[in-house]
Amino acid sequence: MHRRAWWLLLLTVLVPGSAQLVAGNRRLARIGISATLGFWSFFLILLLIGLINKGWVIWLVTLPVLIWILSGALILYSVLFAVLTIDTLRLMRLGRLYNRERWITFGAVVLYALLNRRTS
Repeated sequence: MHRRAWWLLLLTVLVPGSAQLVAGNRRLARIGISATLGFWSFFLILLLIGLINKGWVIWLVTLPVLIWILSGALILYSVLFAVLTIDTLRLMRLGRLYNRERWITFGAVVLYALLNRRTS
């Protein structure tokens, strides 16, 4: 169980929604992975455009309409990310772990959430 909890946490860190694909709700997994891949592809396209001409990227990200759309999408993604992380906690089945392992695993999830909050 301890190893399962760590794998699920690692999957959530790498690709949010993949833990649900492996051990949980497939519908939630599709939503999470689709949103993650959508954001990755958006930023990859933005990076490729930036390699061609940085001015285009600056013009694109300063468009008021795009700012509103992007900020709304990021807010929705952060809510989805929180839901996926809480669902990963449920999938970890922390109640079945020994007391020490439970606190270590829960501490890792909290540390991950704090570090993720600091970087965004």
